[in-house]
Amino acid sequence: MSRCFLLLFFCFTLFCFCNEVQGESIYDEETVVIRAYVAPDNSVNFIGKACPHCQVFLLRSGYQVANIVADNSGNFQLTEKSIISGKYLYNLYALDGEGRQTSLSSYYVTIPANQGTLMLFSNILVSPTFSINKSKLEKGEKISFFGLTVPFADVEISLDDGDISYMGIKADKDGFFYYQTDVIGLLIGNHKAEARSFLSDSTSSFSQAIDFEVIKEEDKKEVIFDKDKDEDEKGEKDQYYSNRDKFDLNGDNKVGLVDFSILLFWYEKRNFPKKVDLNSDGKINLIDFSILIYYWS
Repeated sequence: MSRCFLLLFFCFTLFCFCNEVQGESIYDEETVVIRAYVAPDNSVNFIGKACPHCQVFLLRSGYQVANIVADNSGNFQLTEKSIISGKYLYNLYALDGEGRQTSLSSYYVTIPANQGTLMLFSNILVSPTFSINKSKLEKGEKISFFGLTVPFADVEISLDDGDISYMGIKADKDGFFYYQTDVIGLLIGNHKAEARSFLSDSTSSFSQAIDFEVIKEEDKKEVIFDKDKDEDEKGEKDQYYSNRDKFDLNGDNKVGLVDFSILLFWYEKRNFPKKVDLNSDGKINLIDFSILIYYWS
């Protein structure tokens, strides 16, 4: 009996040994996988159209946080990630290949305390870039308006806040639009022009306004060169441009809407950057806005 038991024990041991040698375990193994939880980022996305190949810039509280080049059709997408909770002012604008700037689009965003918030602004149509061929012309002369927008978009040109509007203007495949007219119907004096674009499902804001003046022919006067007067004027201009550079808050070589947005963000707040306090009186108030407007490009 004992011999049979020993024989069985020997066979069982030999069987286990052979299986382990062949790499087969007779015991089941349990694998435990530990995954660390990572909270998703808060993000803000801006999706839209502008003129082809333009540079599109995204600002938060007056500071650039993203930029991209629009594609052949003017499509773009800008994203900022890893945003902490709070309230923010976002601005968006574009520059075409000639350095002309669109108007500024503004978006107020509130990011809640919980993680994983996605804010999406879509179907954005950025305003056209816009220019004219001359800033002063006689009554009866022709004036040319032109600019860039989304390819094949419809364009409206408005004079003097809608007193006169030119419709039916169509951008070409590259987004370029052009319109020429005379100024017979305009009064002598200063005028402004602006443009906006239309697609089937969206309308842009108006472009930056362009000023021009209609004059009488007899208003043209011969300019007599006065050396002393010219030097005085040059000194005044140098001082003016030196101050204007000082008040260029975002460093784009001009004082405009972006600088105004930066100043607006810090209005009546504390711990503001030193350069935002334009008159160095230790606070941001209406006096700073008055200075900024005086040096407006």
